Amino acid sequence: MTTRNQEQTGIGNVTAGKCKNTSLNQDVVAAASCQRPTRKFAARKFGLLISFLVLTGGCLLGLPTKVQALESVANVTALRALNSVPSSTIYLEGYYSARDGGEGMLSVDLADTTSPDDGGMVFVSSDNKRWKRSAPSGAINVRWFGARGNNTTDDTAAIQAAINFVRISINSGYGNTPATRCRKVYIPFGLYLITQSLDCTGNDNMYEGFTIEGEMGYRSTLIKARLTEAYPVFDYTGATYGVLKGITVEGCNGDNDATCAFFAAKSSSAHGNCVTVQDCTFMMGSNCVSSVVLRNVDLSKVEDCRLMGTPQSGLWAGLSLPPGVTSKYQALSAQTDSTMFYVNGCIIHGTTGPVVCYTGGSEFSIRDCYLALTGSGTGEACIRVTGNDFNGNGVYAYNVRTENQSASSGYFPFQFLTNSRYGVIIGALTVSPGGMDECAIYVDSEHRLNGYRITNGGTSSAPMFGGGGTVNECNVLSLTRSWGTNPGSNNYFNNTHRP
Repeated sequence: MTTRNQEQTGIGNVTAGKCKNTSLNQDVVAAASCQRPTRKFAARKFGLLISFLVLTGGCLLGLPTKVQALESVANVTALRALNSVPSSTIYLEGYYSARDGGEGMLSVDLADTTSPDDGGMVFVSSDNKRWKRSAPSGAINVRWFGARGNNTTDDTAAIQAAINFVRISINSGYGNTPATRCRKVYIPFGLYLITQSLDCTGNDNMYEGFTIEGEMGYRSTLIKARLTEAYPVFDYTGATYGVLKGITVEGCNGDNDATCAFFAAKSSSAHGNCVTVQDCTFMMGSNCVSSVVLRNVDLSKVEDCRLMGTPQSGLWAGLSLPPGVTSKYQALSAQTDSTMFYVNGCIIHGTTGPVVCYTGGSEFSIRDCYLALTGSGTGEACIRVTGNDFNGNGVYAYNVRTENQSASSGYFPFQFLTNSRYGVIIGALTVSPGGMDECAIYVDSEHRLNGYRITNGGTSSAPMFGGGGTVNECNVLSLTRSWGTNPGSNNYFNNTHRP
């Protein structure tokens, strides 16, 4: 039976090597009427044409007379051993072995005879030729510089080399080309052992921002800190707009001498504001003075971080430094500014020091955070406010939960050892009764709390205030606490509203 389409085209059933035309009832050879053999024949002709052009050197169409296969080398050692130029571009299969993260395309720069071998972006072969990675448009991968991330190899030098390249690139661009400036160091999934402080510091020209970013996801990029020196793991002194993001630092062992996981301070050249620590986890040990230290760096932020382990303090911010903490690489500014700090969405632990210590400035804002005194728990306070009060030292605490997970007595969710004015405290200030002077908010007898709005929903039989200081012109709402003071505290209340 013939379909309508077949009648229109005159093509019917296909037999072996032939097509049957039902309208004429005669056989014709397939090559005369079938499309597939015709395509094959056309392909053969096209192939012959290409072969002819190649054999004649492509002169008729101006085609290249020679086609080169892509050259490759197995690793960096083989690249450096080259004594001739096989082609203008070459493929590096891996830093040590194929597809280990160090692979990439490189081009020879015959005009450059002076650039040093930096171990990642520029390699010098045995014939003194410079092989350079293609100009990057995004982040610089530490594996391009030989970092392994295998938990046993010391990756300090490789990570530092990647950092150094980006710090230079921010100022001048890759190959002194401003359009190719790189601002980010990328540390992919892995466990990276480091034994020395990483120099991420800025300088007078470093305004463009510097970022170190890990693989997103909890503990995806893990820095195993085993420092043999009493300095920070990441030192961001003077690094204006510097960012650390998505990094886990594990430094709980007693063989880690790091004073803190992250350190940022204003340098002697007065640079270093607007630093951000975001989505990081710091698991530090008892040798750590504070997980994060921010000294005199205005408009700096710690967001969505987990500052845990057993550090003495979790966060130290303000105009002074905790004992024993400083930069290895730069002198610090003696200037004290009107600084503001912001802490959002964090879990923070401390043991023998205050969980959070604010040492003066104009404003300290902490929101949606959980603070816990842990370990031996002799730190006495979850948030301690101290230092010079000339800028106000205002604390803005919203939705903050404090908790004493230790056996410590004499513990305070908030402790004011200096004057503080115009702030807000809203949260659950939980206290486990035990110490004689224990209370929710401790105001030292020599100082005053002025112009605060306070709302507390924490459960405790301990009183709201203690310490003997003055509570002046405050509006206080405590849902669960008494107003009486502990014996010997005798706080003075002046123009303070108490429901």
